[in-house]
Amino acid sequence: MGTTNFFEEGLNVATTDWAGFFFQWTFASATCTIVSGAGAERYSFQGCLISAVMLSAVVYPMAVHWCWSSDAWLANGAHNDIAFFDFAGSGVVHVTGDSIASMLINVIGARAGRFNEKGEDQSLSPHNVLPACCCGNSPPDHGWFGFNGGSVLAASGGNSALAGRV
Repeated sequence: MGTTNFFEEGLNVATTDWAGFFFQWTFASATCTIVSGAGAERYSFQGCLISAVMLSAVVYPMAVHWCWSSDAWLANGAHNDIAFFDFAGSGVVHVTGDSIASMLINVIGARAGRFNEKGEDQSLSPHNVLPACCCGNSPPDHGWFGFNGGSVLAASGGNSALAGRV
């Protein structure tokens, strides 16, 4: 949501521009997964697609530009002399995703089957979540090591020790 590099226009393949674009793309994807997790069993597949497109194309780019751009009003202290600092997306990615997820579940309501016709609490049928947890958590666990190491944006030029500590 800045003034340059729309849809990869003008990215230089000889520099780290493409790596930065891919890095931000993964952050936008992570933000969308927070929202889709909150909306699971609450909204349709079409609703999931529409929210993912709107979040990744409009909301997330605006939030990330406000916080991480070199001329961002939150990052440079231009607003009340308060500068916003973020590392590894803890603020931008998670707060943006969590805020949208909170609004989504507030509008949509409880999961189907959670309450009966009288509005009384109805427990959902138990099931074995261990296989689902193992299958669903394995890819993020493996990706997390590279993801956080890459968050320092300094894995080359003798900085691999710093990336390794992260």
